[in-house]
Amino acid sequence: MADEKTTKETLGDEARATADKAKSSAHNMADEARAKAAEMAEEARDRAWQQGEYYKNAAADETGKVASALRKASDDLRDGTPQERVIGRMAEGLAETADGMREMDVTEIGRELTGFARRNPVAFLGGAALLGFAASRFLKASAHHDDGYTAGPPMRRPSDPYPPRPVGDVDPVGTTPPRPAPTPGGTV
Repeated sequence: MADEKTTKETLGDEARATADKAKSSAHNMADEARAKAAEMAEEARDRAWQQGEYYKNAAADETGKVASALRKASDDLRDGTPQERVIGRMAEGLAETADGMREMDVTEIGRELTGFARRNPVAFLGGAALLGFAASRFLKASAHHDDGYTAGPPMRRPSDPYPPRPVGDVDPVGTTPPRPAPTPGGTV
């Protein structure tokens, strides 16, 4: 009977020891996972910071270029005209904005934008919409149409006796006669 209790106690002790080891392992794994997550979050923050700084500097450079162009336009106008004064003020304002952007870090710019949005929500939303519109126009204008798609119907050259084919060179109705194969001299 004593052996039986001893065996039960021994098994119980072993089970508790195994459970303690498993618990300890789980805690260690959780600690390692937290440390790895914190490390990855720090790396992501660093990358975001670097990207923010890059784009901030690029935006400041572009704003400076626009200010320089406005200064030149102002200089080209007659001195004292209302247009010259307005364009000159715009140039100075943009130059100050560009300098301010260069001097601030990304966090400060974020705080300034947040403060401006709280003080002037309509102006902020209007500016955001205008910026989005300008960005979409810029991206649309600078996009390459490698897929053959253009915005609008295909143009027909006066010398081309065949109407343009639909996208994919498929004529769903079957009304377009087939084009003859090109000849080496370039004539049809």
